Formats: sequence, structure tokens, C-alpha cells
Amino acid sequence: GHYMPTTPTPAMWLVIELVDAHGALMGARYAHRIGRDIEYADGAWIEHADTRIAPGAELAIARAWRDPRTKHVTHARITVEVAPDDYYTRLYERQLATRLPPARRALYEAALAKARAAVYVAERRLVAVGN
Repeated sequence: GHYMPTTPTPAMWLVIELVDAHGALMGARYAHRIGRDIEYADGAWIEHADTRIAPGAELAIARAWRDPRTKHVTHARITVEVAPDDYYTRLYERQLATRLPPARRALYEAALAKARAAVYVAERRLVAVGN
């Protein structure tokens, strides 16, 4: 088996939203990043976090929702978003936060737009919850 995601370039987001019977968000949303958070700096790779899921492992999330609107919750909307170019998205954002010549800035902006546009929903489920 392989860790999920396998390489450091993509990331997945597990998004949990509590919604009412009409699908309206009831003030409760949580997003958990799944992947490796690495950066190349000063001639070396630095790993800030590794939240990948190991083969055969599970991810358990327990949250306490305090928004008063949660009393109207009927479902949890669970979404798995995939960002295939997550590493590059963060790299381009860091570069764009610096001073760049206009031509280089335009290239980074175009690359960032393309990376952000590649994000997709792999799975979405509506799960009934009790109050």
C-alpha cells in the first residue's frame, strides 16, 4: 500500500459542514488538510507536517460545535477536495508575496490561477445526524 496522497505535490482536504434540512450552513465548518507540507529553503528540504493517511489507517475527527445555530442541524455534508498542485500553489503564493519584475509576476500569477483551477471534488456525501 501507499500513503495517501503518495507524493508531496497534491493535498486533499476533508471538509465537514453542518447543514439544516435545506442544505444551509449552520455556522459550523471544519477543513482538515491531508498531505505533506514541505518547503525547499536555504538549500535543504524542510518538512513542516505530514498528515497523510497510512495504508490501512483511518482518519478520525472529533469536533465540538458551539454555534447556537447547530441546534437546527440535520446533516453533515462531508466533502473530499483534491488540490493536485497544492505544493506549487503555496510556492507561487510565496513568490508573489515578494518583489518581482512585472514579467515574472505575470508568469507566477498565471501559474497560480492554473493550479487553483485544478482543484476538484472527489467525493461529497450528506450524512444524517441526530441532535
